[in-house]
Amino acid sequence: MKIYFTGSAKENYAEIIKILEEYGEVLVKPVADKASSTALGKSHDRTAQRFEGIDAVVAEISVPSRSVGYEILKAIEEEKSVLYIHKKGLEKNIPAMTGEYNPGKANIKSYENSNDLRNALNDFFKHPETL
Repeated sequence: MKIYFTGSAKENYAEIIKILEEYGEVLVKPVADKASSTALGKSHDRTAQRFEGIDAVVAEISVPSRSVGYEILKAIEEEKSVLYIHKKGLEKNIPAMTGEYNPGKANIKSYENSNDLRNALNDFFKHPETL
C-alpha cells in the first residue's frame, strides 16, 4: 500500500511516519514546499504526480497550512481516501472542507498520545470500506 502523508512544515512528524510505515510505503511531502501562491502554482504538477498510485492520504491538520489544504483538495479531486488526524483539543483548527467536500471518504480522528494515534491509524487501514 502507498500512503501519502502531509502536515505543516512547522511540526516534526517522525512518530507518525514511523507508525505509518507499518501499513505500507510512505511518501512524504517535501518540507521545502512553501505555502505561497507562487509555490502552490509551481507545485501543482508535482502534487498531481505525487498522488499517482497512492492508495490513501493521511493529513495532520493540527496546524493550519494552505499547502496542506491544497494537497487535501487534490486528494479529494482524485477520489483518494483521506484520514485527517489532529491533536486533541485543537478541533478549532479543523478546516471546514474535511467533511464538506469528501463526506464518503473523509475520516477525522483526534489523538492525545502515540497509543491514540496508533488506534486511529489502525481503524483507518484495517477497515477496507474506508479505503
